[in-house]
Amino acid sequence: MTKLDQHFIDNGACQQGREWVAANCATATECWQKLLDASRVDWAIWWYVRDRGFDKRVESLARRTVLRAVRVHAANAMDAAKLPEQARALRAVPDTATFAEMRSASAAADADDADVAASEAAAAAAAAARWSAAAAAAAAARWSAAAAAAAAERKQQIADIRELLKCPWTEETP
Repeated sequence: MTKLDQHFIDNGACQQGREWVAANCATATECWQKLLDASRVDWAIWWYVRDRGFDKRVESLARRTVLRAVRVHAANAMDAAKLPEQARALRAVPDTATFAEMRSASAAADADDADVAASEAAAAAAAAARWSAAAAAAAAARWSAAAAAAAAERKQQIADIRELLKCPWTEETP
């Protein structure tokens, strides 16, 4: 058993994670790179927090991710729901907002979105019965755009991790 294997056992890594590390990594540094290359952001953050705790770097990473989710993704959803005032409010959330303030801004927008969705549910059901090939193609294009946006977000998360967090442990670490 390698020091790396023992490190993950000592930290309580799941069986799937330990097996992945054993099959793919010879060193901790290589493991860190491969986690990010494989888009295993969740495992990389778990490892970092498990070793270093929730420090200022992790808080900064979380802040960037949440602010982006509020200002971009939630605001775009409000635009799609034809709620421009709510979209503007989400885009205006300041860099200094607390996590509670970000959550509150998102919750207010979600409540408005739910009201609009409920009032349009009957119209959507009727429209679904009349769906044409053109409407299906337009929906497929929207889904494709959403998948591309999700991939771009994942790339941004990985870039943020590479910038803010470094491999939390090496075999030389006592």
